Amino acid sequence: MACGNIYCQMLNNDKENIYFALDFETGGRSPETHSIVEFGIAIIKDFKVIDSVGSLVRPYSEIDPKFLEYSGIKQSDLNDCGFTIQDMVTTIVELCDGFNPTHNKYKRPYLVGHNIYGFDLKWLAYAFKLCNLDWENYFGYIIYDTLPLSAMIFYDNIKIKDKKLGTICRYVGVELLNAHSAEDDAIMVGNLFIKCLKFYSKKFDKTEFNNL
Repeated sequence: MACGNIYCQMLNNDKENIYFALDFETGGRSPETHSIVEFGIAIIKDFKVIDSVGSLVRPYSEIDPKFLEYSGIKQSDLNDCGFTIQDMVTTIVELCDGFNPTHNKYKRPYLVGHNIYGFDLKWLAYAFKLCNLDWENYFGYIIYDTLPLSAMIFYDNIKIKDKKLGTICRYVGVELLNAHSAEDDAIMVGNLFIKCLKFYSKKFDKTEFNNL
């Protein structure tokens, strides 16, 4: 599958771009009825993860205990957490403003996630809505999903059991961190995306992909 012209142009000319790799751990499947319980963001610039931020989030809606078993987050830690959904959104907005202080719509950070359209973007949009804000006012017009992007790069040659983040990271040599920690997952997404950036960048030799 060929890379779309706009996609490739963005990936080839990313020197000035800022990307936010995003990950959420949640207490269920629905943003409208369940709570975010943890978030993580890795900040990417010039082919590097330059910083990251993350926190547990105090429950503001229902939590299905099965989802806490999956993430390993303890209900008691959430009960003691003082970081609210409003704090989370404020943190994200301040990060966006910090990298785009003039609020130039062409300088907004770009969002990155693994299956971001199927999951993380819905939770982000609803969290902003709860705070009477529109997430689209803070982020760039292209969103990068490392799930289809990695498939696009590897074509039909991925001989792995699934397309989970950890599986693909292991396949391409991205360091595996603490799975289901939102901040660590965001860093892994960021480093996977960097592999994709380097693959499409004119600065790097595609034949040396494993060494990128």
